[in-house]
Amino acid sequence: MPNKPNFSRQSPEQRQAQIIAVAARHFARDGVAGASISAIAQEAGITRALVYHYFPSKEQLFAAVLQHESKQLLMDTEPDSGKSARDNIEQMLRTMFERIAERDGLFQKTCDVTNRSTLDAIYMAYCTNHASQQQRILELLDLEDSDAIRDRIGAWMVFCEYLAHESSQRNASELDEIIALCLSTLEHILATKLD
Repeated sequence: MPNKPNFSRQSPEQRQAQIIAVAARHFARDGVAGASISAIAQEAGITRALVYHYFPSKEQLFAAVLQHESKQLLMDTEPDSGKSARDNIEQMLRTMFERIAERDGLFQKTCDVTNRSTLDAIYMAYCTNHASQQQRILELLDLEDSDAIRDRIGAWMVFCEYLAHESSQRNASELDEIIALCLSTLEHILATKLD
């Protein structure tokens, strides 16, 4: 069944965003190997050729989806100057936990990727996100910027991400306990109060 092109005019940026949004759902459900560019194009109402015009391979499209998700998470966790450090960090955690629960299939599918350049792009998006979140925590807590402090914050972030993946099906009170554990762990490893 041929794709029926969507003849509505969109800017290149709008078209890329549309393709990324549709592809995110397909990758989360089917993984990189199982996702079909034809199905993505059909749902987007465009041709396969147009998808390939913007993203030369399926794995490059997947990398673009992950980069988009990473940027969106950074935007959604932007600190609020009207809140305390603790409240900002708690909100960052809640947003991260919600996003991982919503998109857990997408994040788990990174292991499907075998192309080295795509793996590098995924790793760079991950590192950029981590570095930005580390910087935010340093600034929120007014901590000295040292390798040792960044290492502690980085290890804490991996710990929190692990808990987020493992707790994606937990009820609200269990999630509150996990968030409290993350906050107290950060206080402990940094030897500082978050207030």
